[in-house]
Amino acid sequence: MNENKIDYWQKWLDVKVDDNDFIIPQCDYDDYVSQGGSVIGNGILSKDDLQNKLDKSVKMRARLFHIIQQEEFMNEYILSQILQSKKSIDKYAYIKHNKDFDFEKNEPKKSHFHIIIKMKTSTPVALLSVAKWFNVPMNLIKVLKGKYAFEQNVQYLTHESEKEQKKGKYKYDDAEVKSNFNFRELIEEYKQNYNPLKTPEAKF
Repeated sequence: MNENKIDYWQKWLDVKVDDNDFIIPQCDYDDYVSQGGSVIGNGILSKDDLQNKLDKSVKMRARLFHIIQQEEFMNEYILSQILQSKKSIDKYAYIKHNKDFDFEKNEPKKSHFHIIIKMKTSTPVALLSVAKWFNVPMNLIKVLKGKYAFEQNVQYLTHESEKEQKKGKYKYDDAEVKSNFNFRELIEEYKQNYNPLKTPEAKF
């Protein structure tokens, strides 16, 4: 593995935030190709495809997000300060998963945070802005869609659903969830109203 490999995608995103007219330089693209691509996957994309993805990424706005980050890169005190300081956030809930197990690798997973945020109705926020709030790469943020997307992702925090329990996941206690609303009340109401035959599971 080339230790000097550059994450051009993140580099271009950072520049695009400050300069919306930014166009990927040919020299950067040639280097991107020579090192086998970037973290966005899908093999090596054409320069035009990369530019289109870059333009769309900066413009993408949403109201529901699920952020995932390793504890080694995120301080819980700073996390709580960010959540409380952003006026555009309506509701939030987060948890630190420190008892997860990777059954494929047969080893414990690294401790990490799951953060669910819901913006105010009139305030969709740019995906890139959310990434900068929490200082995480955009590929660690899921944009949530669907009628019960918020409820389903909040419920995921404890791994309590039948689906997650069948996978053998550790069930976290309610006390480990931090939120600015009564998340247990939300989950119980969701359980009463959700009909899988009428409403499909939320999509990322």
